[in-house]
Amino acid sequence: MKKILVILLTLQLLGCTSAQNENENVKEEKYKIIKGLNSAENGDLKGALESFKKAYEINPNNILTVRSIGLAYLKLGDQKKGAEYLNEALKINEEDEKTLYNLAILNYENNDYEEARKYLEKIKIEKTTSEILKAKAYVYYNLNDYQKSYLEFNKFFNEDIFVKAETYAVFIDVLKKLRYNEKIYEIVHIMYKNDSENLNKIILLTNYLNEIEAYEESIRILKKYGIEHEFNETILYNLAICFYKKGDYIRSENYIMLISDEKRMKVKNMELLMEIYIIKGDQKNLNKIKNILRKLKGLDLYDIKK
Repeated sequence: MKKILVILLTLQLLGCTSAQNENENVKEEKYKIIKGLNSAENGDLKGALESFKKAYEINPNNILTVRSIGLAYLKLGDQKKGAEYLNEALKINEEDEKTLYNLAILNYENNDYEEARKYLEKIKIEKTTSEILKAKAYVYYNLNDYQKSYLEFNKFFNEDIFVKAETYAVFIDVLKKLRYNEKIYEIVHIMYKNDSENLNKIILLTNYLNEIEAYEESIRILKKYGIEHEFNETILYNLAICFYKKGDYIRSENYIMLISDEKRMKVKNMELLMEIYIIKGDQKNLNKIKNILRKLKGLDLYDIKK
């Protein structure tokens, strides 16, 4: 009887020790993960990778750890290792939207849009975020599937979030490809209304207005920004473009000449002046511009339209 009691007591002690060790491992794993996340947030990717790897040694089946190792490698420039760990994370959970999204982005950046599409389309609808919607829109755009790109962009814009001018530019191009001209006009004005202080969005709007020959509206918007902020080089150049397209070459030249001497000496400004002087038949100023362009472009000869 005494032997049985001794054996039972020994087993209980071993069980307690095992549970205690397991608890210690869980605590250590969590500590290493948190330490890795903090290091990554502070820009110490090598330190983050070291912490994540120590957590991985304790528990190689934690998808957060495995995914984090993959992302750390990617940010450090090692795409092969990064993809390896992200694919390992998918083996733990093949439906993990964060892993699928990051593998899609990796393939997108390597111009493998078809592979990126496959990963994005595996993400469940209820797990889809605004960033995933945008990624799908861009992928379909690069695959020339403009209808699907349009549908994803529509969902993305309905999220009511801040959208960069570059994203608006792609969406507008999708609308042009689909010939949804009325939708373009609506979108560019919503963009301007929501962020009328953003110069990049103003230029995107006025470029479109110039395309549909709404020059007066374009000029009004550019002048409004100039009065409220400043008539900087970008505003003056785009005003010159508006008047050039409108056929008012004198005002176009005047706005270019309002740009400071140093900033005016850029190829795009000189090329616009060259076009103006060709139309005006001003050979004297045309020769001056040709000489400036030779120096700016480092050319011995500069071909102009005859």
